[in-house]
Formats: sequence, structure tokens, C-alpha cells
Amino acid sequence: MNTRFFQFFRRCSPFAKNAARLIIIDRGMFVADFFLATTVPFVMQFLIWTFIYSGTGIKTLGSMGLRQTIYYYAFAIAFGRLNNGYDIVSNLSQSVREGSLEPHLLRPLSYPMQKISDFMGGGLVYTVPIIIILCVFLNSSLVLPTPLFWPGWILMLISSQILCFTISWMVGMTSFWLVRTNFVLTLLTTSAAFFGGELLPAHLWGDWLRPLMSFNPLRFMISAPAEAIVTMDINFLWNSLLYTWGYTLFFATIARFLWKRGMKRYRGAGG
Repeated sequence: MNTRFFQFFRRCSPFAKNAARLIIIDRGMFVADFFLATTVPFVMQFLIWTFIYSGTGIKTLGSMGLRQTIYYYAFAIAFGRLNNGYDIVSNLSQSVREGSLEPHLLRPLSYPMQKISDFMGGGLVYTVPIIIILCVFLNSSLVLPTPLFWPGWILMLISSQILCFTISWMVGMTSFWLVRTNFVLTLLTTSAAFFGGELLPAHLWGDWLRPLMSFNPLRFMISAPAEAIVTMDINFLWNSLLYTWGYTLFFATIARFLWKRGMKRYRGAGG
């Protein structure tokens, strides 16, 4: 079993390393993602929530005070960049439209596993902002999580990436039925920002909308790991992991079915 695992890991690692290397080399994307797409939204949220708390004299909103809210948005925005499935859908759509899947399908590693290796490899680079924010947060925190919290939170980080890939891959299957997937891509990215919790934490929505914002799958990609670390709630963390694994299995099953159906429709050689 261990031998098979290491052989599988060895086949996946070149794809992961190549994806990480490409992100680092592409300085334009590096600057845009790490500074513009991350810093600007955080500064806006910082100004808004500082004004709300200081201007009204409110100490807490829901379950979080000003400090927790600020760090929540820092983590949520960073997780939003980490778990972004835009390229997964866009690249698959382009390959299907151009009929250029054959070279990838001939490799010893299945094409979905190639793509998840790419995604996880690129994710290693995008975890850098999360690690920086985490260090600042822990350095300024008076209470530290218990040792049992850390394995669960690291597992949550990895699981959120796998969930993001399965959802994005499932959405990408529309490439076999649609000529263009621009609308689907826009819907995916907009839904991730709204339902994922980058606009508002789940506990600040009205009672009628709170269940949807608390238990939809996109939340466990972005806001759940952010909320878990700022509240240091180990029960919330493990409950979130159960939801994440359940959604991952559900969407992976659908994606597997659609992949088989899509391959029957696929026509290569520039088709």
C-alpha cells in the first residue's frame, strides 16, 4: 500500500512542481494576485469595519469583535485566492474546444489527477499569504489554539482545496456541451465570492438566509477555515470538516459521471 502511494505521489509531483514554478515565474500574475487582488479588498474591508465598530461603539457583531472581524476578512480573502477554480474551468474549456486533450489522455496519470496535481501545486504558492497572516495573528493573540486544533485546521486547508477542485471540475464538465463557458465562469466566481463568505460572515446574514450562507458548499472553501482560526472553535472546525468531506464526495461523484459522459461526446484532433 505504501509503495503504491509513493508511486502515485511520484507521478503527481511533476505536475504540482510545474504549476508552482509557472506562478512564480509569471511576475505579472504574481503581483496582481498577491497585491492587487488581495491587498486592495482587505484595505477596503478594514476601513469599512473599523468605521462600523468605532463609529457605533459596538463591541461585537454576532460572535466576533473588531479584531476577529479584521482577521476573518484577511483569511477569507486569502482563501478566496487559494481556492479559485477559474483556471480549472477555463483551461478545460479551451482544451475541449480546440480538441487538444489527446496528449494529456495518453499519459500514465489520468487527466483529472493531472489537473488536481496542477491545482494543488499552485496552491502551495498561494498558501504563503495565509501563513503570513497566520503568523501575525498568532503573534498578536492572547489565547492560542490547543495542539489538537492544528492537525484539524491543516486538514481543513487541504480539504478546502480538494472541495474547490471537485466543484470547479464538475462545472468544467459543461465544456463538453457548451461552445463557450464564459457565463458559467462568471457564475462560478460570483457565487464563490457571495456564498463563500467574502462579502459577509455567515452569522451576519438575516435569519431567513443564514442557513443557506452557513451550510452551502462554497462556504467550506473560503469562510469556514477563516472563521475556524479566528474563533479557535475546535467543534466548529471538525463539523466543518465533515461537511467538506461530504460535499467533496457528492461533487466528485457527479463530476466522475459527467466526465464519462463528456468523453463520449468529445471529438479530438482539432474538433
